[in-house]
Amino acid sequence: MGNGAVRGGLGGVVIGGAAFVAMGVVAAVGVALSGFGSVVGRAVAVVAAAVGVPLTVVPELPQTASVDVRLHVVATGVTAVGVLVLVLGFRRWPGVEVLAGAACAFAVLLGTAIVVAGGGGVVAEPLVAVLAAVLGVVAVWGLCRVPAVLRPAFSATVLVLGVTLLVVTAAGAVVAQVQDGRVVGAVLLLAPSALFAAITAGIGVPWAVDVDPQVVKMLGGVLPELPSVDLPTWPFTVLAVVLLLVCGTLAAARTAVEDATDLVLRNAAASGLVFGVVSVVMVLLASASADLRLAVRGFVLLETSAGVRGSVWTAVPLGLVAGALAGAAGALLLLAARRVDGTYAGRTGEGGAADGVQGAPRAGGSAAGGRGRPDAAGTPRREPAVRGVRGRDRGRR
Repeated sequence: MGNGAVRGGLGGVVIGGAAFVAMGVVAAVGVALSGFGSVVGRAVAVVAAAVGVPLTVVPELPQTASVDVRLHVVATGVTAVGVLVLVLGFRRWPGVEVLAGAACAFAVLLGTAIVVAGGGGVVAEPLVAVLAAVLGVVAVWGLCRVPAVLRPAFSATVLVLGVTLLVVTAAGAVVAQVQDGRVVGAVLLLAPSALFAAITAGIGVPWAVDVDPQVVKMLGGVLPELPSVDLPTWPFTVLAVVLLLVCGTLAAARTAVEDATDLVLRNAAASGLVFGVVSVVMVLLASASADLRLAVRGFVLLETSAGVRGSVWTAVPLGLVAGALAGAAGALLLLAARRVDGTYAGRTGEGGAADGVQGAPRAGGSAAGGRGRPDAAGTPRREPAVRGVRGRDRGRR
């Protein structure tokens, strides 16, 4: 048992190290494409931001002046890569010792990188990064142990969101390359945030841009007046409805339930719970803010904040309702499709169970009273009923 625990811990170290390296590569590519200057130092800062660590921007100013800018922005593109690597590793090696090794390796690598290579005008607190890294790895490990009743809805939601994210990132990179190549890096780092905000806005979660009126008043004579942005919400609604219906249908197809009513109710409940939690996570990841503090000779001239935030408390009920409706609609669509192609015939007359919800025909005898007997390949073979087996009717013949 001791050797197995050691091997599991070493496997976890490999998983945590692979996740950190993958996130570092994506962060470095995004920083390099964006032209932010020091690639190594700022890539480390982006990896820290990917696990939720606030970043502090330190601009070069005269000694008599100081500006503190604190950014709360999650680099969700880098986060998605790290989560993918961790999930693949934890699905292969699910032990607790693997979790311990992965959490320690990832936290140590991130903390060390911040101390050694951090810089470039953007820094992160090493101790906060270590704690956030451990919590993040534990959270991913917990996601791999979703209860069996929620697993079909959860896996369907993750799959659909993952594929959509890849498509949105690729499309955004192509459009950004045509417009301005430097925007490609930002798309690579923050494309999931835009997708999450669009989906949650599509189900009705309000999003607001918070800007201190004092800042607007101070910059009113310097910057031109910005026109108000009034984006139509119907594209977000269409996107959310389509994705949710696909999630609900796929979850229903993965749910092993024979009774039609039970399938609809169970899929609606599971999809509602899963998407309620996913909606909150998407709002938290997509929200961003910045705190600014300007001082000259110790006298604070300006202290303000700005950000883009979604309503977490609204996301909970809306996510539950939207997920439940999508789960029920997806199950009904699946049942309707299977009735059309003949794999679902409804309730039987005697047993009251719906045969073929999963598309498997009943392996019994034929309607004429035949009995099914497997052949050499194991396939049920129907034969007519024969009287007088074992010579009981020999005398009559």
